[in-house]
Amino acid sequence: MKTVLVIVAVVVSLALAAPLMAQSASDYSKMSTDELYQLKQQPDHQYDTNLDSVWTQRVANMTPEELKKYNVQYSPQEIQKMRQQRMSPGVSGP
Repeated sequence: MKTVLVIVAVVVSLALAAPLMAQSASDYSKMSTDELYQLKQQPDHQYDTNLDSVWTQRVANMTPEELKKYNVQYSPQEIQKMRQQRMSPGVSGP
């Protein structure tokens, strides 16, 4: 009986952890900017560093119209810094 309970506990734990593992393994770079923007609006993606990294790269490439469309909250100086980092030698990007 104890063995069955342990197995059930393990299965339940894995089932609960699966969404978190899937989120961390997501390849956001293949998503459209609209899809990324929608994800950023969801509370469960608020602290996703992978999503933040891809979003920052996208912001560095946005036109002024896109910055307005996606309600980007970075200052012009921050955006310029992102663009400079993207253009620096040795920095890889998409």
